[in-house]
Amino acid sequence: MRFLVRLVLLPFRLVLAALVAGFRTGMFVARAPVRASAGVSRAIGLRAVVALVVGIAIGLLLAPGPGRELRRRLRERFAPPEPVVEAVPGVAPVEAGEG
Repeated sequence: MRFLVRLVLLPFRLVLAALVAGFRTGMFVARAPVRASAGVSRAIGLRAVVALVVGIAIGLLLAPGPGRELRRRLRERFAPPEPVVEAVPGVAPVEAGEG
C-alpha cells in the first residue's frame, strides 16, 4: 500500500522538485548582474556611477527625436550616392533590371 501511495505522489514530487530547481537557478542567474554592477561601481566610485546615470538621463531628455527617426536620418546621410544617369539625345532610357 505504501508503494502505491508513493507511486501516486511521485509526479507531484517531481514537479515540485523541478519548480524548486528552477527557482534556485533563477535566483543564482539574477544575482550575477547585481554582483557585477556592485563590483564595478565599487571599483570606479560612486561619483562616477552617479555622473554616468545623470549623463544618460540628460541625453535621453535632450534627444532630438525618437530612435526610429534618428536611425532613418543616419541611414539617409550615410547611404551610398545614387548613380547619376545622363540622358543621351535620341536614345530611350533603360529601366533598372532590363538588359
